[in-house]
Amino acid sequence: MPETRTPHDVIESAEQAAAAGDFAAAASLLREAAALQEAQLGPWHPDLASTLNNLGVASESIGQTEQAESSYRRAVEIATKVLPASWAQRTLAAGAEHLAYPAVAGEKWIDVNLSRHTMTAYI
Repeated sequence: MPETRTPHDVIESAEQAAAAGDFAAAASLLREAAALQEAQLGPWHPDLASTLNNLGVASESIGQTEQAESSYRRAVEIATKVLPASWAQRTLAAGAEHLAYPAVAGEKWIDVNLSRHTMTAYI
């Protein structure tokens, strides 16, 4: 019987791939992790938002801009739905000039920093 991998295991493998500069492998692993998380945690879990944001970064790094944009948008959708505005680590910021895909009026973006345990929403 094949060993069942947890989302955490797959994300760790993705982080190792990204650290080695293999963003194609990282993106593939993050897609797998996102599917596992959605199946296990549901479609509106904050951990899924974080994984999708990281998938966006990995996809952008290998030129898959449509996949990156889709991942970023879904991450924002989840985060803005499930995280209360009073969440201590959710920072609202005006403008998003430094993002790879600058937001236009009415768009929402999110930056998840796993190292600092912060999430910045641009709304």
